[in-house]
Amino acid sequence: MQKQTSSIDSDNQEPSIWTQANTAAELASDIQAREIALVDVTSWTTIADYFIVMTADNPRQMAAIDQAVSKGLRSIGVKLSQREGSADSGWLVLDFGAIIVHVFSSETRSHYRVDALWNTGNALLTMQ
Repeated sequence: MQKQTSSIDSDNQEPSIWTQANTAAELASDIQAREIALVDVTSWTTIADYFIVMTADNPRQMAAIDQAVSKGLRSIGVKLSQREGSADSGWLVLDFGAIIVHVFSSETRSHYRVDALWNTGNALLTMQ
């Protein structure tokens, strides 16, 4: 997949999907999310272009990541389509259409081993 060289989509003056996904990862990093992986999944699924997977240390941090990413993406014109799970459940999914953000507790991420499921994607960015 080719990434746009400009951070702005020339047709509608909105940030490119890559820029939106990168922004979401940076916003989560600002809230101290750990083990952030931004994965290009365009070659093996039609449900999204990017998955972002991360770990939060506790429900309060998970809620803060939810708020920061949702508000930050909304400020650049990206609307949240659906939210599943909760901070208390250990798994929160934020669906922004082309970008799906998964926020896990350490225990839940280890239990479901989602990184192993998605290892066929092209990891574009990882943050510890």
